[in-house]
Amino acid sequence: MVQARKILVVRTFLGVAAMSCYFYALTHMPLAECIFIGRSQPLILAILAPFVVGEKTPKAAWFSIATGLIGASLIMKPAMAWPLAAWVALAAAGAAAMAQLMVRRLNRTDHPLTIVFNFLVLTTLLTSIFAMPGFIPLSNKEWLLVAGVAVLASLGQLLMTFAYRYDSAPAVASASYSSVVLSVIYGYVFWGEIPHPLVWVGGFFIVSGGVMLVKSRIKTTEPA
Repeated sequence: MVQARKILVVRTFLGVAAMSCYFYALTHMPLAECIFIGRSQPLILAILAPFVVGEKTPKAAWFSIATGLIGASLIMKPAMAWPLAAWVALAAAGAAAMAQLMVRRLNRTDHPLTIVFNFLVLTTLLTSIFAMPGFIPLSNKEWLLVAGVAVLASLGQLLMTFAYRYDSAPAVASASYSSVVLSVIYGYVFWGEIPHPLVWVGGFFIVSGGVMLVKSRIKTTEPA
């Protein structure tokens, strides 16, 4: 039984909004640039954490925020070739940051498995309302692809929820910078996408700040 039901509902709406925005951005701009913009999420999270979950942002995080903002501004310049998609990707980062802060609050009262299960159920119900009117039957291959997405997404949600249970929100979110490297590799291998030079420079600033934040948290133990 979920203890903080209202927070779970808010977390669900934010999560669906973030996923919807990301899916739109991913289909309208190169993968690497979309993911690079999305990595501004930990910066937004670090700024909001003191107000939403009452956690003080560590000093190292402010340096990360400063360097990350420089990187994000550099990346947004070439991304403006797809102006709407770029802003939608940024909105997705903001919604995802708020959703993860809600997870941090939920972890104070509910078990990670309970949080993930109820989030998946509510997300299924909510998205079904919009999907059913225009639903098109999928082929066997498409069902397999959807099943793969579901399994990997569920595993990611579970691991992320456990992570927020044992460390502070800004520190955990910064670890997601590893997706930047993977997005560049996948974009090139599957679609032949080569990021704009400014994207590389901006990505360097963002990743550098995130790595420093993670490094500062390695020997830090969270209170119960």
